[in-house]
Amino acid sequence: MPLAKSAIDGIEKRGLTRGLTGPIARGDISVVQMHLNALPKELATIYRALSLQALALVGDQLPIETHHALKRLLAF
Repeated sequence: MPLAKSAIDGIEKRGLTRGLTGPIARGDISVVQMHLNALPKELATIYRALSLQALALVGDQLPIETHHALKRLLAF
């Protein structure tokens, strides 16, 4: 609950695109890769789809190279 409340508070204070947290919002390619490696294939598919949506929301806040690298990593 504390994590969920913190996420909602961030969105409320900063808006959806600036309130997102996590490895996509940070542009943390290595963590995203570790997540994909650790997840079973069917869950990795869901993770990729949701992460691509998050990337679309925060993409302009990341360096262009990071955005492109994440997009390639998350491609189906």
